[in-house]
Amino acid sequence: MAGFDSTLLAKPIQELTPQELASVNSYLSEIQNAVTARQTELKKTLESEEFGKILKQYKASMLAMSWAKFPKVGIFPNADGSDAEVKYISTEAKKGKGTGKRSAPDVNSGDITINKIITTMGAVAMFETGGKQYEGQKELIHALMQPGPDGKPTTTPESERCWDTTTSPKHGISLSDLVIKYHGDEVKLIFADKTEMTVTEAVAKMKAGRAAAAAAA
Repeated sequence: MAGFDSTLLAKPIQELTPQELASVNSYLSEIQNAVTARQTELKKTLESEEFGKILKQYKASMLAMSWAKFPKVGIFPNADGSDAEVKYISTEAKKGKGTGKRSAPDVNSGDITINKIITTMGAVAMFETGGKQYEGQKELIHALMQPGPDGKPTTTPESERCWDTTTSPKHGISLSDLVIKYHGDEVKLIFADKTEMTVTEAVAKMKAGRAAAAAAA
């Protein structure tokens, strides 16, 4: 601090005049601000270095697991922060109305949907069709083409008749219906545990599970 008389720091506080005391307080406050700024700078530098180490390990793990693209993962600490686990992040679950929170669909009733398959069988890391992988359902629906009268794919994307990807609510067909009814054999689900099955196979597995549960009830 320019102009500060450092000899004031050696004087007993009782001997300081009000003006001197104000000068000392201002000096100490400036020192504290400088220390805080330096601590913040060092923390950011350390975080950057450690995050870089995590990313390097993540890339190595991705290559070892043979993923074509980075799956979405997160580090989730336990309640007291003493431990954590790495898990795949599912971004496709529906939100509960009016709460802003995600709610799990009822998997044992109603139409079978992609979200119900995810809830029942575990997180889907990738959707695959035509030899390409997609992270989310909406990415997938843009890649799928509408079938023509002969059943062969046209050049019109399914997203144009999917209400989950249009601005008009309930305009067209739901994403799950489009995938399950028209592309079940074409779309493969790659689960977080690396098991794979087509959507048609997943639907059949869910139907069998429901039947078994109903028979046991």
